[in-house]
Amino acid sequence: MKKINYYNNIYVNYLFTFTKNLNVTQGIWMLYLASKGMSLFQIGLLEGIFHVTSLLMETPTGAIADIFGRKTSRLIGVVLAIAASAVMVLADSFALFALSFVITALSYNFESGANEALVYDSLLLEGKETGYMKIAGRTEVVFQVTGIIALIVGGFVGNIEYAFVYYLAIGLSVVSLGVGLFFTEPKAVLAKEKVRLLPAMKRQYVDSFHAIRHNSRLLYLILFTAVLCASVTLTFFYMQLAWKDNLLSTLQIGIYLAASSLAAALGAFFAARIEKKLGETFILRAAPIVVAAAIILLFFTDFALIPFCIMNFVEALIFVATRDYINKTIPSDKRATILSFESLMFSLVMIMTFPLFGFISDSVGMRYAFVMLGGLMMVMAIVNLGQRPNGRSGK
Repeated sequence: MKKINYYNNIYVNYLFTFTKNLNVTQGIWMLYLASKGMSLFQIGLLEGIFHVTSLLMETPTGAIADIFGRKTSRLIGVVLAIAASAVMVLADSFALFALSFVITALSYNFESGANEALVYDSLLLEGKETGYMKIAGRTEVVFQVTGIIALIVGGFVGNIEYAFVYYLAIGLSVVSLGVGLFFTEPKAVLAKEKVRLLPAMKRQYVDSFHAIRHNSRLLYLILFTAVLCASVTLTFFYMQLAWKDNLLSTLQIGIYLAASSLAAALGAFFAARIEKKLGETFILRAAPIVVAAAIILLFFTDFALIPFCIMNFVEALIFVATRDYINKTIPSDKRATILSFESLMFSLVMIMTFPLFGFISDSVGMRYAFVMLGGLMMVMAIVNLGQRPNGRSGK
């Protein structure tokens, strides 16, 4: 019997990552919803629905990947992405848009975790797991380049008609589905026993709580990253509408967002070198000050792209740096649980801030909403100055 070469999954994964993450709707979905009559508050609620779904379904979808296979889970994610785009095009009410966001979140959940697990399991079966970090790095490069291409293409097509972008997204997902069929399921490492979903969810949260309860540094890093990254993510999306109000074309907006993604890629690429030169304490204290100033400057400069790119550069740098700090703090037997808890905290911050920002923008204007967000970030920066890297007060 011919031996299965699981290493082929690595090459399939590069192509799958490229096709799956050609997310051409990323730069236009808020513009599309606004054109359909959704208020900023309603758009914020829809994003909140997305994160509530992600928060609730992360563990159950992970269990499904363990029971039925990583390949199966990833293919389900692609099918759901197709369904979400189809519903988005056909929707004409808040309820249907909400349904599309729920399906989109589920598509992310089925891909999340299963992607890394399939790659690592394949390497494990070939005895080449020590090369995982190098492969993960190459995959990240593919991911970032794909994002830049998707934003420019999405902006160009959206300049013609927003709905065409979703038709394109459906076509690209069909291609991704075809690529995913070439994965070979690493069956030898699948769970031998069925997992009960509700006990698994309970165990995840209980283990997370016990792991961070007496670790002030870990809690500080998780909260710090969640608040900073959520603020940048919120700004990334709402700036689409702000630029549209300033009469930028959809193609110009796509180019601006692509430029910010390039800045983020550079921030991630140089993170290790910058951290080595400036040190952990300086980075953790300076980052929120820079992000707060950039958010405020977005509406007090004639060329908002510069502070926008600076903000995304710093956010990517911080994400990479704190990821390293957090992994060094987490005990090995709790690693997956804590990283999952980190994602949970980000979702909680997004659930609270995204609708609130939309409500303030509808009530008093987006300029004031950004100034308030920048002000809150500056307060965080000042409080952060009184913190040591280990999370304890500097007093």
